[in-house]
Amino acid sequence: MTKVYMQDLATHLSDEFRLDFKDADQFVRHARDFFVQSIKANQRIEMRRFGVIKYTTLKAGTSRNPATGQSVEVGERIKPLFAPSSRTTEQL
Repeated sequence: MTKVYMQDLATHLSDEFRLDFKDADQFVRHARDFFVQSIKANQRIEMRRFGVIKYTTLKAGTSRNPATGQSVEVGERIKPLFAPSSRTTEQL
């Protein structure tokens, strides 16, 4: 599986829409910041015909360090989830 980085997306946008790379990179960074702020505000992000980014709040509890076997207290945290739309799934 190949990874796609933010820089790859910025390069693609720059090439596809004939934008200056700095402008495309700034757009990608602002989009990322928007997604992060929306998740922190408990907002669901829906991109029509692409999918939905929603979140689940994981409760605090006790976990185990696999290297040492020691118990570790883990605080409450947010886990973002992506659910592709049926149109996106069909194209895969």
